[in-house]
Amino acid sequence: MRWTQALLRIVLIGAVVAVAAPAATATTGPDSGFTVRWDAVAKKDRAAAASLRASGLVDRLAERLNARLVVPQPVALRIGRSAITGPFVERPPVYGRYAGVMPAAWLTWVHARLGPKLALWKALPALRRLGARRVTDLAAAAFLAHEAGHALITMFDLPIAGREEDAADGFAIRLLLSEPGFDADAALAMVGSLAPFAAIARLDVLAFSDSHELPQQRMVQMLCWVYGSDPARFAGLIGNRLLPGSRSPLCAGEWRQLQHAWDVLLASHARPLVGR
Repeated sequence: MRWTQALLRIVLIGAVVAVAAPAATATTGPDSGFTVRWDAVAKKDRAAAASLRASGLVDRLAERLNARLVVPQPVALRIGRSAITGPFVERPPVYGRYAGVMPAAWLTWVHARLGPKLALWKALPALRRLGARRVTDLAAAAFLAHEAGHALITMFDLPIAGREEDAADGFAIRLLLSEPGFDADAALAMVGSLAPFAAIARLDVLAFSDSHELPQQRMVQMLCWVYGSDPARFAGLIGNRLLPGSRSPLCAGEWRQLQHAWDVLLASHARPLVGR
């Protein structure tokens, strides 16, 4: 059990840690803005990495970010081996570059733990409809969007009140619910991928002092944003071990606040809106 607790804390940190990057096997995108890079992966993780690559979701994420934002420096969305087992961001001053990194081992670990044994799987029909592999792929794109949010916060010196991790979660959900090529399935997959970590989380001093909220708190907040984006459409999220009815009246306002905050923060870096 000890190693699972350590994994939980590493997976959820999103921290800047110096690790050597393996040689890239493929790169797409321009010399500035968001690019996609596929690195070598361990044999046990090849199926998970191949599924994510075939889905086209990471390329789509880079495309939408570049369509929306003028980003003067390259930001790689990188998938491959890593000494860190969870998604994280590389950024100055520790690194001389920006990258959102998705370790292929995270894909394998999460996929193996999704399914009917999770209470959330029973409570959220979208997860059952999508299946474990699709949920894993969508969640990977969502967490790369989260890491992109971290990169933008540092690159543009954005003023964030509160935890940066909460702001990055909000950036990801805002993008997934607003951009062509993504939808609520991706946001709900992000929630679903946190369920295995919630199942092994302990309430101890390390959990309380982490830069992230507890997995259960992150899940409820994400569900609140999704519900708040369209209360009539997502009324089924209320109750049934999902979003408490006592919280739901606040969610539409929280969603509007989230939209407004990121629109203001990125206004001077945005391209003209097209395609919607």
